[in-house]
Amino acid sequence: MGKSLYEADLVDEAKRLLTTCNIPVPSDVRVATEFSETAPATLKSVNDVKADEQILDIGDASAQELAEILKNAKTILWNGPVGVFEFPNFRKGTEIVANAIADSEAFSHRWRRRHSGSNRPVRHC
Repeated sequence: MGKSLYEADLVDEAKRLLTTCNIPVPSDVRVATEFSETAPATLKSVNDVKADEQILDIGDASAQELAEILKNAKTILWNGPVGVFEFPNFRKGTEIVANAIADSEAFSHRWRRRHSGSNRPVRHC
C-alpha cells in the first residue's frame, strides 16, 4: 500500500493465510508522506492510500474492531504495536489495542505498561 514497508517474499503466504484463516484486516489507517515524528497524520480508508503515502498506524474503526475481538479472547499473545507508537501522531491505534488487552480477562503476554500509559494492573505470563 503506497510506500508502506512490507516483505515482498511473504506476499503469497499472506494471501494464502487470508483465504484460510480469520485474520482481521484494517479498514482505516493513518498515513503520512514521510516517516517523521512531526509528519501530520491523515485518517483514511485503506482503499484510499496513495502511492506517495506510508501507513503508520491503524485507524480508529480498525482499532475498535480489534478491541471488540479481544474482549472475547481467552488467550492473547501480542507481538508488538500496530503503529509507529514512538511518534505521537501514530500511536492511537496501539493505545486502543493496549487498553483493550489491559481490560481483558484473557491470559496474555502484554505490551509493557510504560508504553501504554495505563495504570491498570498488567499480568505477564
